[in-house]
Amino acid sequence: AGARLEAQQIKLGDVDPALPRPPGYAARSGQSKKLGGASVSLGVVVYPVKDWSIGASLASSERLPTAQELFANGPHGGTGAYEVGTSGLGPERSLGFDVSVRRRAGFVTGSVGAFVNRFRNYIFEQELPATAITAARNPDGLTPYRFVAADTRFVGGEAEFTFHLVETAHGRLHLELSADSVRAQQTRRDEPLPRIPPVRYGARLNYEDGRWHAVLEMRHAADQRRVAATETSTPGYTLLNASVSYLIPTKRVTYELWVRGRNLTAATAREHGSFLKEFAPQPGRGGLGGGRLTF
Repeated sequence: AGARLEAQQIKLGDVDPALPRPPGYAARSGQSKKLGGASVSLGVVVYPVKDWSIGASLASSERLPTAQELFANGPHGGTGAYEVGTSGLGPERSLGFDVSVRRRAGFVTGSVGAFVNRFRNYIFEQELPATAITAARNPDGLTPYRFVAADTRFVGGEAEFTFHLVETAHGRLHLELSADSVRAQQTRRDEPLPRIPPVRYGARLNYEDGRWHAVLEMRHAADQRRVAATETSTPGYTLLNASVSYLIPTKRVTYELWVRGRNLTAATAREHGSFLKEFAPQPGRGGLGGGRLTF
């Protein structure tokens, strides 16, 4: 069980009167915002049989809006966006429930879980018309976004399994499988939320024998075509990664030599949740090598 109480006060300094007043922006110099929030949670884990557990938790939480969400009115270089705050935002309230089943020993170990979260006043960035900010105030042509709030529902699940193919005193060979998915919806407008990741799954083959450690990994993200009205769909991608390391132990120092390869097939991978996905995909094929001394 847990509980948290918090309070904050944010006071806005001087506002340049020459700044544009985009839709929804009403901040003024010296404006102060006082907010408080309370969160409580309760969780339980039971062990119905040996090596198995079932866990569940229920949480009611409140997140207070940040200064940026309330009062922003300018470019954000990290996201390539012109961000506009909404000073009338209140606490973001959620009620969430999740349940999981886990196996801790045996040839197959892992867990499966599911969750549902309902939000009142979930805060996110919604794209504005390009004309909301004049070219004189936005010379780089950054896409304008406004922080808004809506009632939403998140439903999703995740799973991870490890197959202990070889488990001896001389070495281990494991196959790890994982997957996750989430569906996020505005409940009053019956519209998907923007920048929600697609279904993802992966496999990882892991070998260790005390000296050698080798990993071969595949990660796949499906197409994301369930998008908000103001965003574009994102094609899926598959990444192939690999790494090998070798340990050289001595009496006082252990040396480790390693090489890693990323995106070995040079796939074009764009993250749907990124503001920069259209012109900044993930890195292409790459490699890295090095050494480490432990003493």
